[in-house]
Amino acid sequence: LVYELADTSLPRLLAMHDAFLTAAVLSVICFVFCLFVKTRKERNMRLEKKMD
Repeated sequence: LVYELADTSLPRLLAMHDAFLTAAVLSVICFVFCLFVKTRKERNMRLEKKMD
């Protein structure tokens, strides 16, 4: 019975772990992308100010 329980709950646990990992990776990518865009915008604004 314990073995059966472990056998059915393990894939579910792994699936949850996978979903959590995917969500974490996606949020990290979004965060890095936003930072990248923000720094690029600031750099462009600085360049424009220098040109003036």
